[in-house]
Amino acid sequence: MVQNKKSAVRKVDDSSQIYRMPDGLLPDPIADFIKLSAAEGDLLFWQWEPNLGRVDFYTPEKAAEKQNLRRLGENISNLIASRVDSFTLRSEKYEIKICDPQGNATWKKISLRFFLGADGEIERVVGTAQDITDLIAMQLGLENQLDFINTLLDSLSSPVFFKDAELVYRHCNKAFEEYLGKPKKDILAKTVFDLCPPHLAEIYHRADRDLLEQRLPQVYQTKVHSADGMEHNVIFNKSMVFNKKGEITGMIGIINDIDDRVQMENRLQRIMDIKDAIMEINRAITDANTSEQFYAIVLDCILSAMQSAETCGFLMLDSVGNLKMVAASGLYNAWKKPVQVELEKSMAWNAMAENKKSCFYIDDIHKFSRQKSIESHALLQQLKIRSLLGAPILNEGKLIGFITVGSRNIDAYDETDLFIMEYVRSQIIQVLNRQFLYDKNVTLARYDSLTGLLNRRYFEELFERHQNRAKRYDEKFHLVVIDLDNFKEINDQCGHLCGDAVLVDFAKKLTALFRESDIICRFGGDEFLLVLIDINISKLVQKIELIKTKLQTIPFIYNENSLPYSFSYGIAEWPADGANLDLLTCRADNEMYKNKRASKKQPNKMHHASQKTESAAFI
Repeated sequence: MVQNKKSAVRKVDDSSQIYRMPDGLLPDPIADFIKLSAAEGDLLFWQWEPNLGRVDFYTPEKAAEKQNLRRLGENISNLIASRVDSFTLRSEKYEIKICDPQGNATWKKISLRFFLGADGEIERVVGTAQDITDLIAMQLGLENQLDFINTLLDSLSSPVFFKDAELVYRHCNKAFEEYLGKPKKDILAKTVFDLCPPHLAEIYHRADRDLLEQRLPQVYQTKVHSADGMEHNVIFNKSMVFNKKGEITGMIGIINDIDDRVQMENRLQRIMDIKDAIMEINRAITDANTSEQFYAIVLDCILSAMQSAETCGFLMLDSVGNLKMVAASGLYNAWKKPVQVELEKSMAWNAMAENKKSCFYIDDIHKFSRQKSIESHALLQQLKIRSLLGAPILNEGKLIGFITVGSRNIDAYDETDLFIMEYVRSQIIQVLNRQFLYDKNVTLARYDSLTGLLNRRYFEELFERHQNRAKRYDEKFHLVVIDLDNFKEINDQCGHLCGDAVLVDFAKKLTALFRESDIICRFGGDEFLLVLIDINISKLVQKIELIKTKLQTIPFIYNENSLPYSFSYGIAEWPADGANLDLLTCRADNEMYKNKRASKKQPNKMHHASQKTESAAFI
């Protein structure tokens, strides 16, 4: 920070709109933070005039982050010092790059506002620091995608150029350079009058002016003086380029042979669609809340990028190895029945086998069916799909599904479509792999790895939600504690693998009997907790007793041996038997142990906490 106070002070015209601070009274820094409209997660900082050179933060950061804040504070202090002699009366915004000793870089967006005292001198500086590292990374990603588009343009054999609204060349591909026999540096920033013979330049210029006035696509035949010194008959195909405000930013043009005109127009448009599809798919990473939303975005992108595509679908492998359609677009939406097919009997699988797990193309489904002796799915027959383009989706090298694009025309796709599909596939695989990793981590954090039931931590979180809902709507619910009888003896006599098998079997029986809205948890060891809403006590007891009856009549089989087991349970009602989880669990636990002791003496008697009389439910 500048040490000379006067050099850090600036007088302000009294007519200006500024923040002034009355003598002896400084505005609340939190109020200033709100005035700055900082986004959630921003860091608030300020620098008082008496403490020049030191930046104070208002942040809940832990002590482990102090080093990062110190480094950030030094950068902000230097930034403030560089602005005190020329600050403005508005919020000033800067982007700064900060590197730690290990070379790791982070980007911060700094917003500053200088506050003046009653004497017109700087009293303090308040600002916010927002982490924009991910945003910078996304911008770099977009630049890489634009490089990819430029590479695609350079791969075209026809000359392509772009002129700005002043009809100055701003971009061209390699074919255009070769056609004119000039390097790009001698073409860009020039006009047709600089590059072409006068009589041809006048034709091109007049056509360009007409295009700017009419604002409509333009196709016309003329001659071009090429690198070989000859004038060639060509077709110019030009289109306007607009910004989001509808203003003309330039024009894009292609020089084609007359016979190739339509083909090249379509190819360029599809290349442009690739860019849009890439951006949409990358945006889907953050915008989609569910896998279904992500699938829908991807399918729409593919349909928009492929003009011959009439339908598109995601086929994913289920737990038994069959392909199941999980998302569809286009003509597939007219099919209301579930789509499921054995993997080995699917067209996608057989076509992929010929292409070694790369994209595949079936130009005629009927012919392919006869060659492979397989029958096309009723969906394809009903919608009269004749050609199919597809891509396998892999996770860690293993097949998990397919993307398929269909058309009612035979031989509807070409090499460009295959290229588009392959690129889209690579993007989808990256996104899905990240999603799978996220889902795996969520599953590990919420579910018991052995039984697949909720774990204790997630159960407690859901219980709190249900309790709050019950309070809001004046509802009641029941908590059930279940403990397997003599489970230790099963482990000791039959082994822990057998004990695990019993736990899995019991979890399946609970899941099959109760509703999806009911909460079922493996609370620990051989103890299970359930929360059930909208069920009376008699029906609840009846359901639990049904499981006991099934265990008696249909014993569990392990390694071809019958292994009978049973359980005891206790029931508590919220809020009558307890106002929180600990009280309810304790009450139900006590009832469960009463029932466990009673079952040894009288196997047909039990008690539950919600019964205040001597009546009991049978177990």
